[in-house]
Amino acid sequence: MENDDERSEIAEKFREASRSDLDGTSFQAKVRDIIWPVGAPGSHGWRDIFIRLGDLIDYGEPDTCVYEPTESVNYYDENDREHETNRPSDGCPTFTCSRCGNEMLYGEMGWFDEEPPYTPRFKRCPECGRRVVTMTLYDRVVGDGK
Repeated sequence: MENDDERSEIAEKFREASRSDLDGTSFQAKVRDIIWPVGAPGSHGWRDIFIRLGDLIDYGEPDTCVYEPTESVNYYDENDREHETNRPSDGCPTFTCSRCGNEMLYGEMGWFDEEPPYTPRFKRCPECGRRVVTMTLYDRVVGDGK
């Protein structure tokens, strides 16, 4: 998740952009350039932009955390490009708190719904006490198959 320094830096870039023209750049391209570092892998279409902005807002809140699978699924598409996801792999034993590292059981008798978006069955992390937000699912290209 984003740290406070990164969130502040991105917020300042948006403020700077508001004081300038697009100079022939599309709005989508301008936003994409602000919220991802140059050369970041993935397509970063408008849906990805909305997800990233939501994550920056929700996960950046100091009183929140998200539980992510300790083992996730990656796969290759028909063009031999590698895709990274945050969906739990078969046999994934636990989910981990993004803030304190606390692990909670996943599986059949665990603390999470077994269907996407794998919503936790608790409102606050039992270890750090932060409000748990539902994980945003992603599927992004991380390798170009070359």
